[in-house]
Amino acid sequence: MLQYLMLSGFKIEECYLGIVGTSLVRILSVLDLNARKININAPNMVSLKGQSLQSYYYMTFPMAIALYPSLALFNHSCDPNIERSGKLSTKTRVIKAIEPIPKGNQLFFNYGRLILFDKMKKEERQESCRNNFKFECCCQRCIENWPQYHSIPNGLSAINILNPRMAETVIKECKRFEDFIENVGYDEFHRHLDYLYGFIKLLFINVKRPFGLYHKCLHIINHAHTELKHPIIF
Repeated sequence: MLQYLMLSGFKIEECYLGIVGTSLVRILSVLDLNARKININAPNMVSLKGQSLQSYYYMTFPMAIALYPSLALFNHSCDPNIERSGKLSTKTRVIKAIEPIPKGNQLFFNYGRLILFDKMKKEERQESCRNNFKFECCCQRCIENWPQYHSIPNGLSAINILNPRMAETVIKECKRFEDFIENVGYDEFHRHLDYLYGFIKLLFINVKRPFGLYHKCLHIINHAHTELKHPIIF
């Protein structure tokens, strides 16, 4: 790049060649760690059983690299509390909360669609963060080594209900949520965000995580905001 600049007519004094070259290397390193790939999804196979999604396979292909100066300020978590919203065609990325965030808490983004505690083992997530972003994740989910989605407890008991006085209400609303995901199509989730946020708030306050229905609701909220045109995986 330095030689190209000089061949293009930029006059750089010899005493500054080292400084300019070093600066270019730093800029390229910053670009590599802060630019985000914009992917498109290529649906491959869907397997449905009634209204319940059993399996879904798809591939993603990067179509561009984009720099978002504000987005680059968010730190990573394997269990993020914010997610980007909107369509690529708008050329604007809006960040929205996907769960309750107490005042003063940090906003966490996810640096890779699959670098999530419920999708990848801790060792795989750590390796991905080291190889792609040059850091070792120290989020709560990595420290406590939370289980993957298929192993997250889905039952309620005295162990994970934080407020015993709300136990009956929580059990009732969990049953209502299970009925909801059985009867509402994935392309209709965005019409029910008020209900979904109300349910996630109820669990956030009254149920200890990790809890299966909590994370299932998070996936649905995330899906509703990103407006993906393919089913989500449960």
